[in-house]
Amino acid sequence: MPARLRALLATARIANVPSVIVNVLTGMLLTVLFFDSNSPQWNQQTIMPIIAACCLYVAGNFLNDWFDVAWDQEHRPERAIPSGLFPRPLYLGIAMVLILAGATMSWQVSKTVFFTYTIILGLVVAYTLLHKRHAFSIWIMGACRAGLYVLGLGAMCSGFRVLRVLLDSWQDWQGVAIAAMVLFPLLGMLTYIAGISLLARFESRPADVGSMKWFASLLLLFPLLTHSAMWVGFHYLSLDFNIYGTWPGVCGILPFLAWTLYAICAKTHVGQKVARLLAGIVLVDSVFWCPMGWAIYVISGYEYLFWLSLTPLLAFVLALLLQKIAPAT
Repeated sequence: MPARLRALLATARIANVPSVIVNVLTGMLLTVLFFDSNSPQWNQQTIMPIIAACCLYVAGNFLNDWFDVAWDQEHRPERAIPSGLFPRPLYLGIAMVLILAGATMSWQVSKTVFFTYTIILGLVVAYTLLHKRHAFSIWIMGACRAGLYVLGLGAMCSGFRVLRVLLDSWQDWQGVAIAAMVLFPLLGMLTYIAGISLLARFESRPADVGSMKWFASLLLLFPLLTHSAMWVGFHYLSLDFNIYGTWPGVCGILPFLAWTLYAICAKTHVGQKVARLLAGIVLVDSVFWCPMGWAIYVISGYEYLFWLSLTPLLAFVLALLLQKIAPAT
């Protein structure tokens, strides 16, 4: 592969794009169970938000490398700008074009999607400006990813409708529990990304990572609680748990748990741990997808909806393959 093409793919963090797609789809599927929405179809309403999210993600990476050029010259001289493969202004131009393209597509879908896109863009810019100077920036990065759930949710439902349903749910304890099942996955994705970002801060100084490893591990494993909240919650709320069963939830949890523990405990350098955990972002979603896919299949009778629950696992394999082409960090 030509050096310039590989450098562009590395800057785009192309190996992480499958997780962006699955994150947006997860937000869309949240509406199926909780907001009486139709199942997502392959049309403008679903495809354009996914492409917009990918544009924004890639733009954020180009913007990050453009802004961090001084730090990269000292710590990551192999990157495209410090190595002289591309001029610095080109990266800013690419980022701006992608941001505008994503904003245009978001506007064409709905005002809710455009508003969410703008909020995530603001978080991306904030992270770019602050991540090398302030440790709390790991939460900003986590919020960027959690925002992809909101982007997908907004593509399927009006923002005012979602807010109205959530506000009305506080009238009784069952409604509160259901609202929590909707909001918990956002918190879980936020903490998982924050855990990765925390480890990544020690990529250039691996000797210091020990003091933060346990805290990062707690953040990384927190989605076991948040993304299984629907599966567990429907059981304790006695809302026809028979349609969920036990094995779909277990099938969702095991790949995430096994891979995350492997990534954390493996005797390897920090960069490799981070790359493995980035590939595992889609396994966070699989904790939700497996029982959800089975439930929708039982309710609707459409067999393809059952196989749909394997999407995060396929995206995980694709992410690992793409890491062979270009690094994920």
